Amino acid sequence: KNKRNYYKWISRNDIVLNLLSKSDELSWIISSLNASSPEILREKIIEYYNDREVTKFVKKLDDNSVVEMAKELGKGLFVATPVFDGASEDEIKKYLKNFSAISSCFLYFLNILLLLGVDLFGISVLGARRWLKIPFLNMTIQPSEFMKTTLILMLGYLIHKYPPRPLYDFKEFIRLSIYIIIPFILIAKEPDLGTALITLTVGFGVLFLIGVDKKIWIGIFISLTVIIPIYYKYFMKEYQKQRIENFLNKPSYHVKQSIIAIGSGGVYGKPKNRATQTQFKFLPIASSDFIFAYLVERFGFIGGIGLIFLYFILIYLKL
Repeated sequence: KNKRNYYKWISRNDIVLNLLSKSDELSWIISSLNASSPEILREKIIEYYNDREVTKFVKKLDDNSVVEMAKELGKGLFVATPVFDGASEDEIKKYLKNFSAISSCFLYFLNILLLLGVDLFGISVLGARRWLKIPFLNMTIQPSEFMKTTLILMLGYLIHKYPPRPLYDFKEFIRLSIYIIIPFILIAKEPDLGTALITLTVGFGVLFLIGVDKKIWIGIFISLTVIIPIYYKYFMKEYQKQRIENFLNKPSYHVKQSIIAIGSGGVYGKPKNRATQTQFKFLPIASSDFIFAYLVERFGFIGGIGLIFLYFILIYLKL
């Protein structure tokens, strides 16, 4: 099973990153699928990839696995051939770049329309209008969660189209900031200040890493030191103030209950019917808002550390 997943991974990633740029070689795998000898396929795959690690892997495969790997490549090539057959490398790159730009813009503006739909047609839960009900399906979606990803895609497209030279000036910074501020306002209006601030941080964090004139950041910092106290005193809602005070000073009731749940899980956790914090509803919405506290109550310290360790693995792999 691991071998099958590995060579499927190789095949599909190669289709995206490598195979499509070699349209003159697209025919050999398809024509070779009916070859009587798996050794021919093995040699062709090794020759095609021309990579030491892939070569070592393919040599260890049995004959059936080699044939199956070639079939996986053939499936992708069968789909790709009508689009890319006869195209030059520059034409393929242009096509993929245009497709990336169109899809990024489409997803971003679709997400903006969904956020507007929340304001017009959204359903309220616990005093907040954040969800859209999907017709004919007994489920809802929260568009603000999708925006965290679609905003990154949109900024990636804009940065590629308008790269810094070497830093963004004020005019360029404002142009990019508009794409960050619009979803921030729509999400904060729901109200969902937490997700709105995450969206804001993600957006401007990307710009910070890409490169913006430091004078702009200094100006923003000075402005925030003036605006934040005024906003806190005159414009922030009471429940938002309460959350900040609870975070800085005294934990709220729900936070205390989540701490109790984490402590009651012990080292190895509790069976489902003995997870009292969840069973007696001390943890509201345990399946989402307090999911970590519920997980540690059920699976204990080992389960909590294991989950954090998996996050570190994901971060390490991405880095």
